Amino acid sequence: MTEGRVTDELVDEWTRPFQDLGGRRAYLRAARALNNRDLIGRAKHIEEIETPTLVIWGANDKFLDPEWAETLKHKLRDTTVEIIDPGGHFLPLDRPDAVVEAITRFLTTR
Repeated sequence: MTEGRVTDELVDEWTRPFQDLGGRRAYLRAARALNNRDLIGRAKHIEEIETPTLVIWGANDKFLDPEWAETLKHKLRDTTVEIIDPGGHFLPLDRPDAVVEAITRFLTTR
């Protein structure tokens, strides 16, 4: 979302491990090995979390809809939601300034 934040050099660095056949195969093996059964099985226990929680979400997240932030807010007992606008899925890279401000605000008001 932040113009110029993702440079050609950064994209090259991220994709470098997948340039050859071995790297692509390793990536596919890792993707196939992902198992969300434990995560899904634990989802019903989310309401047991009592720790104050900060949920930071990008208003323009195209991977996970920002509505999920509100879903989490209603499931967790003590939740603060910060929607960063503009902001995409990779907020620490896209808007590090806003992420730091949100975390600082959360920690200093608790």
